[in-house]
Amino acid sequence: MTVAGAGAYGGSSVWIALPPGTKARDLAQDLQEDGVLIEPGDRFFAGDDVPQHFARLAYSSIPASRIAQGVARIAARIGKG
Repeated sequence: MTVAGAGAYGGSSVWIALPPGTKARDLAQDLQEDGVLIEPGDRFFAGDDVPQHFARLAYSSIPASRIAQGVARIAARIGKG
């Protein structure tokens, strides 16, 4: 997975680009079983053929001590961990 875009100050979430062929909606459903919530990015695009491999990860309401564990669970689900 890759951070999508350049860093900036502020905000409460980060966008990630998932590996090609990974559908964010399917991944989000699988991750719920692991206690991790991600937001599929397709709803933030306009048009008929929107990309399916982007997701938004919110971090403002999660204790910092839990973020690394959540990222590790995401990586494991997409085969990078």
